[in-house]
Amino acid sequence: MKRSARPVQFSRHGRTPKGAEVERYELLVIGGGPAGYSAALTAARKGARVALIEKDHPGGTCLNRGCIPTKAFVRAAHLWRELKAASRFGIAAGEPVLDWAAVRARVERVVENQRKGLRSLLKAWGVEILEGRGEVFAPGRVRVFGGGEMREYEFSNLVVATGSEPIMLDALPHDGKVILDSTDALSLPSLPSSMVVVGGGVIGCEFACLFASFGVAVTVVELLPSLLPMVDEEVVRHLLRSMRRLKIKVFTGARIVKGSAEGGAFRGELEDGRTLEADCCLVAVGRRPCAGGAGLERLNLPASGPLEVDDRCRTAAEDVYAAGDVTGRWMLAHSAYRMGETAAANALGGDETVSGLTVPNGIFTVPEIGTVGLTEREAEERYGKALVGRWLYRPLGRAQAGEETDGMFKLVADPSGVLVGAHIVGANATDLIAEAALAVQHRMTLEQIAATVHSHPTFAEGMQEAAAAALGVALHSPPSR
Repeated sequence: MKRSARPVQFSRHGRTPKGAEVERYELLVIGGGPAGYSAALTAARKGARVALIEKDHPGGTCLNRGCIPTKAFVRAAHLWRELKAASRFGIAAGEPVLDWAAVRARVERVVENQRKGLRSLLKAWGVEILEGRGEVFAPGRVRVFGGGEMREYEFSNLVVATGSEPIMLDALPHDGKVILDSTDALSLPSLPSSMVVVGGGVIGCEFACLFASFGVAVTVVELLPSLLPMVDEEVVRHLLRSMRRLKIKVFTGARIVKGSAEGGAFRGELEDGRTLEADCCLVAVGRRPCAGGAGLERLNLPASGPLEVDDRCRTAAEDVYAAGDVTGRWMLAHSAYRMGETAAANALGGDETVSGLTVPNGIFTVPEIGTVGLTEREAEERYGKALVGRWLYRPLGRAQAGEETDGMFKLVADPSGVLVGAHIVGANATDLIAEAALAVQHRMTLEQIAATVHSHPTFAEGMQEAAAAALGVALHSPPSR
């Protein structure tokens, strides 16, 4: 799979020689999600003739069925909680009324605005959108099926960015009405009164907190001993306390062995014999790479994914690259952006890599979680011991002013003081983690973070205080006993 990059000669407006029947592109991309459209834009900015094949709307799962619509719902849920608590701020607004249809309509408007913006951006850079399903039928050749017709194209380089799909369970037969996947959950015609969420990972926990915020009685069933197994244990414990306040029931170490839709409602059975009943069941056990139907077996690549790539996003097939969820790496939109940029740059003769990339993760639970790098346990396993600094939200003036005191900053450093991980749970944690990601990426030390002046009053002061706490010099810390 290791090959030296070779320069590609092309013309910005180059076309197939006169008389030829098939148009040719310097770069052809299958899949218009974050990895795919970032690859297309990167190549177009470099002057290549680029086409993007997309069978649905550009933007992929993230824009259409994932990141963007869920965060629009999360914003509505956050406002709903604030309205219910308005009296604490001396505001008497009366009893708020939830109009679920209006909430959904706003979410759809947000998504449509993003779609229009992305299409306009692609058009502005001269990226041609080929609507339909793309399928490789020979090296350097692809067919696009859409609109009742089949069209053929040639390519010099190909980026496969076909994304991922929800994993469903045989024990829970999906019907889209009672037993749901994450896409179904975003289009419920009305709020259920109760819901079972199978899966305690990122998707499951986000949906659990979202629906519980709107008053839905939620039960989470997770096979593993803990929710969010990739997140620092201390942060998970903090989240569990918050979930209990939202009246979310959590069963860990529990396996659901059977589920059915009976009389328009869900009935499930756990391995230990307990039964669960609810209006519906959301299966949120994760996502898997998806490349089925793209004809990759004709290039001697796996037909369904994941596609193995090197650190330059090259597959084992000549002039074929892959980026984003289809590779199984990270499976986050922001890492997909970087992989798409890397794949396109290298396809056009560059020598870029994703090796050593620091990738933060934002989890939109209640409260939010931001995490990057090693957990405390992982750092101890790697270095023998770790330097850890903690700072609660409660002492922060900004947190007190907004009554958002539920939270904690946790910084993890190696024995020399170099930051190797950061974990934040609390208001705006998904934004605050960016500073920590920068510090981890560039191997900043606790001393450097503690010495950096942070604006007051802000949540970000917690980063500075946590770094100083690890060094024993936190300004607002009482004397040790």
